[in-house]
Amino acid sequence: MVIKEIYSQLSSVLQDVLGRGDIEVKSGMSARDIKGWDSLNHVRIVLSVEEVFGVTFSSIEIPELRSIDEFVNLIQKKRLK
Repeated sequence: MVIKEIYSQLSSVLQDVLGRGDIEVKSGMSARDIKGWDSLNHVRIVLSVEEVFGVTFSSIEIPELRSIDEFVNLIQKKRLK
């Protein structure tokens, strides 16, 4: 899966979870840049990302996933296994 596809799918996940169709994620973005990405929605985002990408994040990794780049890097790493 190419990085461009990962960003596109992450945008879709955030749009679905946060109920906003105007989200377009880019490198360098974090939870602070996306309205509605709070601690409760963080859990929902993580669960949705796991389902969409077919990956599982450990309890140690989940709190560290606070930026788009962190999601992309970890998804790539897990998809290569």
